[in-house]
Amino acid sequence: MIFCLNKTGAERMDKAKKEEMLKKMRTGNFIENNGAVLRAINILRQNYIALKSVRNALRDVTEQEFLDSVNFLFKAGYIELQHIGTETPARLSGTDYKLLEATLSEKGIRLSGGEIQDKLVDV
Repeated sequence: MIFCLNKTGAERMDKAKKEEMLKKMRTGNFIENNGAVLRAINILRQNYIALKSVRNALRDVTEQEFLDSVNFLFKAGYIELQHIGTETPARLSGTDYKLLEATLSEKGIRLSGGEIQDKLVDV
């Protein structure tokens, strides 16, 4: 029995493998980026730090990856967000991140201290 793999099938396999590889890379970056953002915010644990300052410190992380991590950390309860100057609690959605500042929540402090673990955050 002879199997013939036409060029389109090979291209589809290559494309599927590439997409799977990219997915794995993005997942790995996401986990690493979550840890990097958490650690950067932890530098000023007792105070809020402007998200634009955190973003500037993490130059090897794209803006979209940064926003993905901030959004995840906020929704997971690891960070708290507020508007700069007004100290009004904030959400990332619908707000320019450059107008927000963050601090670790009690849960975020426990995560950074190793008391709890999260497979999506590389502390």
